[in-house]
Amino acid sequence: MKLTILAVVILTSVRAQTLKEELLPQVRHVSGLVVDQSGHPITGAQVDHTGAGFMSIQTGASGEFDVYTRAPAFVIRKGGYESAFVRTPEDGEIRLTLQPSPYATGFPACSSTQKYESLKAGQFKFPRLDGVKANQTGRDVDYLARTYSSGKSSITHGAGPSWSKGLPSDSDVWHSIRYQETVRYDQVIVDSVAYFVLITDARGEDRGGMRWRYLGEFGESASYHGVSAKASVLLDRFMDGWCVAR
Repeated sequence: MKLTILAVVILTSVRAQTLKEELLPQVRHVSGLVVDQSGHPITGAQVDHTGAGFMSIQTGASGEFDVYTRAPAFVIRKGGYESAFVRTPEDGEIRLTLQPSPYATGFPACSSTQKYESLKAGQFKFPRLDGVKANQTGRDVDYLARTYSSGKSSITHGAGPSWSKGLPSDSDVWHSIRYQETVRYDQVIVDSVAYFVLITDARGEDRGGMRWRYLGEFGESASYHGVSAKASVLLDRFMDGWCVAR
């Protein structure tokens, strides 16, 4: 059997700066407290995009965290809450209140009457829309990927063990002047074992007015980058219709 490996072209906006150049000139020490609307501490919230790589930083039993970072911004996220986008302050203490998300638990179920685009290796499905073209699927050793294009803009959808860590890129977060994110979670049963799955839906806009969006979990994501506000409307309609195959 002949195996054809297809090349997937991923279109991304050209960054004038490298990640290293985007960092603050000096390390800042930030201590914080994360609470809910009632002022109760939120334990186990993730403090991400601090430039610490894969090192996990979480709030403690009293909702406290402590970071040394050169990142210009970071995000605090917890399943069931709207995530908090924080511009890194000068050395000092901050207090953050996470708002409950109206879409906290459960994932959208797919309709039996709607036609969808998807990947065999993934669980995300997106509704077919006029003006959005699903391109041929590409295959690598351990993931599948394809693009959904609208004019010169496109969404890249991939799935596989090495495809996604479940979070937007540091570069997208650090460039954003506007940021919105929701983390949804649900329980999945695999071989009689219960797992909690988190899906992050984040979007932002940079100083030039270009937009990006990331929808993903560990091992699968769909995203676009460097898209104008006008072009993002149809792409968002496509991504807003996401559901999970059961």
